[in-house]
Parts: sequence; C-alpha cells; structure tokens
Amino acid sequence: MINSDSEKYILALDIFENELDHEIKADTEQRFQRLLRDEIHPFLQGRLEVKSSSEVKAKIKDYFSLIFMQSGLFYNNRKSLDDSITLVNRKLADVLDEAQITAQQIFPHYYERFKSDGIEHNLYIGQNIAPGLHYHSKVVHKLRYWQLKTICNMELEFRNFRKDLPVDLEIASLIFVYNEKIDIRFRMDEKRFDVDGAYNSYYEIIKKRLDKAHVKDSGERITCPGKITVVYFGMENQREYLDYIGRLQKKGILQSDIEFLKVEDLQGITGLLALRVSLVQ
Repeated sequence: MINSDSEKYILALDIFENELDHEIKADTEQRFQRLLRDEIHPFLQGRLEVKSSSEVKAKIKDYFSLIFMQSGLFYNNRKSLDDSITLVNRKLADVLDEAQITAQQIFPHYYERFKSDGIEHNLYIGQNIAPGLHYHSKVVHKLRYWQLKTICNMELEFRNFRKDLPVDLEIASLIFVYNEKIDIRFRMDEKRFDVDGAYNSYYEIIKKRLDKAHVKDSGERITCPGKITVVYFGMENQREYLDYIGRLQKKGILQSDIEFLKVEDLQGITGLLALRVSLVQ
C-alpha cells in the first residue's frame, strides 16, 4: 500500500509507538483506539472492497479475525496481557501474604494490599494498634528489614515464573519510607483503615506522585527492572537501609552496585532521596 492515506496512517502509528516506548499519557489508549476505530479500520475495510492483491486482502482478513470487533479492542493480545498481569499479581500477592504471617509476629500492625497493574501494600505500626505490648524503635527496624527482604523474594519469585507468562513483562519495586506519625481511622463505608485528616494526607500525596517520578535533573525513572528502589527523607534513613542492604548482600541476594540518587521535585515536595540496588543475577 503506497498511497497518501496509508503513509499518513503509518506516520500516525509511528508517533504512537514512540509515545508507548517513552512516556504514556493518560489519554494514549483512548486516542489510539479512536484512530483505529474511526480511521484505520474503515480504510482497511475499503481495501477489501476495491481491487487489491489477494495477499493484501488475506492479511487484512487475518488482522480483523484477531481483534474483538464488538468492542473494537485487540482482544487476542489484550487478553494475553491481562492474563499475564493477573498471573503476576496473584503469585506476588501470595508471596507477600504468606510472609505477612511472620511479620505479624514481630509486632501486630495494620497491613493492606491492593492489586491494580501491580501489587501495592501499606504497613501501619504504632503503640495504639497493640496497646498491651511494648512498642519501640527496634520493632520498626525489624519490620522494615522484613519488608525489604520480602520485596527481594517477590522479585526472585517473579524470575522463576516469568517464562510462563503469555506476554513477557518486567517489574520494578519501590519502597517509600515515612517516619512522621500519621493518624488512621477505620472507614465503616469501605470497611478499611484510611489516613485521617488533611495534614496526614501529605503521606498519600507523596506516594501517588512517586509512582512515575524521575531522578533529579534527568529523564530517568527512579524505578528500574531488576533493582530495588528505596525512597526516603534524610541521612538517618539512608544509614538504616544501607545496613539492611548490607545484610542482604552477605546473604547473596543483593549486589554491591548501590546508587545514591536525588528524586526530582514533585509539585511542592522536595528533598526526597533514594537508594537503588540490583538483585543478584
């Protein structure tokens, strides 16, 4: 196909491919599907109705047979991707939930886990959660080490089953360390605990903005496949996590390639630092 319409659509698809390879925008999927539904698909249907070579018509028919026409989605590839994400989430959630049994023995705490396009979990610990027990800083340190070690185990488990995924995926792990006290309350309508009050919501705002944060003065994301990224405020947290990383290096879990990073300013949030280290191959 070498006419002006086909060249126009090839250029449009090249632009979308570049966008998908670099920075996906909130409306990327909607704009892409609109291009297919309103322009490219009618164009291809037209090629079936005019004098085209049998080879071209066969390829167009094969293409349409692979998509789910009722919704306009690429059903075949989309289902494979959804199945892959579901499998990753299920297996990694199982690792995390099983490890939680050990974590609760360190000190009772509130643990919540979410599934979306990945696994997110929060750990809330404090005297008020278990008023009958003695709460001290060593408890927090033990739980933080448990969390880092568990994230490493989740990464290693992912390596074991990655070859079984219908669509090859990568994962990148991030831990956000927050030292300030926050108030949480139980929301009866949602049957879950939630951060309470405007001041305490600062923690939630940072979490959401970290998801796609970059290294300061660069276009590089702070997260990286095959590496663990720990984001924190202040040198005290840095020293603490360097100790945990050192223990896991001695166990042969983490490599010695520790990176010390500054996180870009995030809409009024400044001063965030990060450690990044690779898992042993």
